[in-house]
Parts: sequence; structure tokens; C-alpha cells
Amino acid sequence: MACIGPKTLIGQASYTGAVLVFHCPAVSAAESFPPPDDPKPQPPERPGDNECCQSGCDPCVFDFYNDEMDRYRQELKAWEARQVGRVKVDP
Repeated sequence: MACIGPKTLIGQASYTGAVLVFHCPAVSAAESFPPPDDPKPQPPERPGDNECCQSGCDPCVFDFYNDEMDRYRQELKAWEARQVGRVKVDP
């Protein structure tokens, strides 16, 4: 067997010749295979232009929106990283 990445070992079954894939012991199954119900994060809804009172509020509704967009981008990046190497199975 050989480690082909930080998380995956690959080997060959001698009696069938089939390729077997194992996961390195340091990585949990949850880290290796994201759950099937791992939906893509959705962006927050942008406030309408009329929702800002233009009074210089601190924080403004757009400050909250920008914070939510930062959180969304982080969640999306993490979700995309979990999708790498994931095989889509058609039901």
C-alpha cells in the first residue's frame, strides 16, 4: 500500500486484483467523506436600497450584510474543499 495523498492509501487485493482504497488512520471518515446531505451554502439576501436610511448608522444594514457575505464566502470555500474528489452518485 502507498499513501497517495494526505488522506488516502491505495493498495491492491492479491486474490482478486481489485484496487482497494483505504483512509489514513489519522483522518476520520467524516473528514474523508462529507455527508451526502451536505448542501451548498446559499448567499445571504442583499438588503434593498430602501432598507438603508442613509443616516450614517453604525452599524448599517449593509455592514451586517457584508459580515454575512464574509461568512458565506468562508462557508462556500470550506464546502468546495469538501467536494474535491467526491464522486457523484445518481440515485
